[in-house]
Amino acid sequence: MPIASIASYELPPEGSWPSCRAPWNFEPRRAALLVHDMQEYFLEPYDPGLPPLRQVLAHLQSLRDACDSSGVPVFFSAQPGEQSRTERGLLWDLWGPGLVERPALGALGLEPRSDDVMIKKRRYSAFHGTALAKLLAERGRDQLLITGVYAHIGCLATAIDGFMRGIQPFVVADALADFSQEDHLVALRQVARTCGVVTTAGAVVTELNLGRLRAELARLLGGAVASIPLDDDLADHGLDSVRGLELLERVLPPNHGLDFEVLVGARSLRSLARLMSPRSRARSGAEGAEGAEGADAIAV
Repeated sequence: MPIASIASYELPPEGSWPSCRAPWNFEPRRAALLVHDMQEYFLEPYDPGLPPLRQVLAHLQSLRDACDSSGVPVFFSAQPGEQSRTERGLLWDLWGPGLVERPALGALGLEPRSDDVMIKKRRYSAFHGTALAKLLAERGRDQLLITGVYAHIGCLATAIDGFMRGIQPFVVADALADFSQEDHLVALRQVARTCGVVTTAGAVVTELNLGRLRAELARLLGGAVASIPLDDDLADHGLDSVRGLELLERVLPPNHGLDFEVLVGARSLRSLARLMSPRSRARSGAEGAEGAEGADAIAV
């Protein structure tokens, strides 16, 4: 029973899901990122050049880059290619033998890096029959960013399972894909109403970038920096040109490709956080300092 071809659909826009009942705020020091089942077997039904997969892959790349820079651990879940009927359980009745039919499609659509943790799973939830909860606890993490496929099946099951284990789920709406926009929305609605927070890749990347900036500012300036408003000129809080350059060296990669005018024009936490996102850096480099203020999907 192979998975049927999935027609292109637009990702659900912000505001299309209800307000979240959960009052939690995302805190990078408590969080881990889960890339759920992004295997070629599950991605093959999509056209990679069309929505939703095109956007999902771009958002996932931005998320995992920001997580790496912020010290947020990254976990990948994947189903093994060889499973007996006993191992597969009732999934066999609904979906057939799965990857065993085409084991070559067990390769991941988004490759893990050397420090990432791979979780082998055989059921919908990434917690069921795995060490995920234990590994999160060992790292002091009790918030889980959930991304991947399919939103209303494994991703939703993982969010509910995590909630019941005392782990706060943060489901990243535009880093998920599903069979249709309606199926996608079913998952977002259920999470928002019953078990977690629905957020976006841009919101998460913003928080990760701002967390890094505030930590580096605290090292450079000392004292409390958490209360600095996002749009204040940092010079008013003691950041002179020498320490400003040092801050940029710490938060931007060596090959950032930004013009000097763009760098000196970034004087607030908000503008600096924009420059830390790869796609925003590319936009800024092409359009200059004024272009850096334009919004894109991952901009602050």
